[in-house]
Amino acid sequence: MKLSIIGDICLSRQIYSKYIKSKYQIVDEAILKKLSASDFVLANLESPICELAKTDGDHLSFRGAPEMLEQFSFVNCFSLSNNHINDCGPEGIDETIAALEKKNISYNGIFKNEYKPIIINRKGNKIAIFTCTDMMNISFSEDCQWKYLSIDNKYLDGLIKQYKKEGYFIIIYAHVGILFSRFVNPIIRKYLHEKIEYGTDLIVTAHAHCLGGMEYYNGKPIFHSMGDFVMDGGSYRRRRAAVLRIAIENNDFKEYEIIPTIIDNELKTKLASAEAKERMLNSWQYVTHKL
Repeated sequence: MKLSIIGDICLSRQIYSKYIKSKYQIVDEAILKKLSASDFVLANLESPICELAKTDGDHLSFRGAPEMLEQFSFVNCFSLSNNHINDCGPEGIDETIAALEKKNISYNGIFKNEYKPIIINRKGNKIAIFTCTDMMNISFSEDCQWKYLSIDNKYLDGLIKQYKKEGYFIIIYAHVGILFSRFVNPIIRKYLHEKIEYGTDLIVTAHAHCLGGMEYYNGKPIFHSMGDFVMDGGSYRRRRAAVLRIAIENNDFKEYEIIPTIIDNELKTKLASAEAKERMLNSWQYVTHKL
């Protein structure tokens, strides 16, 4: 079974403005073709999707439009466990979930009563994917019905142990890291290592807004920072990301592939050129070696 995991998708600010004017194709066909070979695609939705709920006007408060989701039917599930999901308040979360459900795109990481991981039973594999974060820009109000799962929550540790005991291959997709740094925060790294000790088989992170590297801990892979897949960051580093494609057979991790992507000056996500791909993979290997 092949899973593709990509980083942050932000449908706000410049990308929102351009799309509303021209409805351009945000993700290039060559990438869509590669993703179509996967059995499941997971991404982080870095902006609420709403028409009525508003932000407070701050440039770091994000907001996308429901019609933009038409471009992302290739995503099977969006993680909403990130520091921007509450940028438009609880009403914005309500609208985001309604918009996703209308497009038959599932979501994870935000819940009201009891958290449930993403469950995949396919091709002889039994997989549970947990999505979590380490921070929230705007705190949830006391009367907010929505909750999110924090990386340091002992409840998450208990769930990992429970699902592992039930025979699941455990994946954590965590929205954590130091902004604009290719290297993982030592404190976050400690938490991720602990998750491996509790029974997690594979970890992928996003949030740093740049491409990182990987390590093995106790024989289990941790992919640090997949970068910005769709976003309007102005620097070279922020415009480089990757699709992580992993193969799981009989509940066992077999192999992975890093597929570098770039965001061009027209705010379109494309496969990296041969030259850019080489630079990006060299950077990935450099960080990996240091880790």
